[in-house]
Amino acid sequence: MADIETKEVKDRLRQFSIFTLLEVQAESVGRQNEDTFLLKEIDQYILATVADGGSALSSFTTVNGTERFSGLFVSGAVTAYLDREFGKSNSAAELLANANDYVKDLLLERGVNPEKASAMELPTASGVSILLIDKLNQTAEIAQVGDSAVLVKRDGEVQLAIPFEMPYFDSLAFAVAEKLSREKGISYKIALEDEEVGQFFIKSRLFENDTDDKGSGAVNGKQGISKYLRSITISLNGVSSIAVLSDGMYLPTEDLTAAPDWKEMMQMMESESLDGLYREVTQLKNEDPEFIKYPRAKKHDDATGILLKITA
Repeated sequence: MADIETKEVKDRLRQFSIFTLLEVQAESVGRQNEDTFLLKEIDQYILATVADGGSALSSFTTVNGTERFSGLFVSGAVTAYLDREFGKSNSAAELLANANDYVKDLLLERGVNPEKASAMELPTASGVSILLIDKLNQTAEIAQVGDSAVLVKRDGEVQLAIPFEMPYFDSLAFAVAEKLSREKGISYKIALEDEEVGQFFIKSRLFENDTDDKGSGAVNGKQGISKYLRSITISLNGVSSIAVLSDGMYLPTEDLTAAPDWKEMMQMMESESLDGLYREVTQLKNEDPEFIKYPRAKKHDDATGILLKITA
């Protein structure tokens, strides 16, 4: 069963109905969920955050011995830091940058310098989104790095608040897998196991927070995050729903280069809440076990989401 909660928050002008979901990969048995979320209210502010963790790909010798960091190391550190520091800073971008510094400090305590270590040995959060609502000023600041998403519905239109692109080497990996699948007459799932494809996924990790044009943003303690951190502030006028999601909540697409149908996702969340969207995502992937209709990196992914419905 999914971990689902509901919360009501009222202010003078608007009422916020808030729903949350945290679910480990579908069909997973005894596996640790690497996603985390945080929902918190202090005074005039509401904080909603999701963090999508990724485990280190190889072990590292720390001051305490050999350790292979789990994805929860970073995602849990991000939400723990925000839980502690929210209220001391009212800037979503500052909170996200400082959370990355907190991850760096935790790694340094273990004898791991993220600037000198191989990215293969570093845990990461490939997507972190922070939504900070100011009820008094009726605004929402959004800060993001990586491929998590914040969807905003305003006056009936749904938009991705901060656009993002697939990491350069991930794109190459998927393109090569598709080529191999077609040329060898094998399933896309089997093509993903090819060594050439795997090398591109490894390069993708190696270039996280690298400041050249092939890099991609992530939280892993490296200072290069400053190039990839994006933030905007929007008015809540006309906004009826906001969703903060990890990529395990995205509807799969038949074309890897196409963005998920954000409008359909929001409609599903509004009518059936987060668990309705999660059930649909899971069902579509279950119906495509060989990744033929919906090319993707894995059958299922951890899923985390926060949905805010706003009524005047």
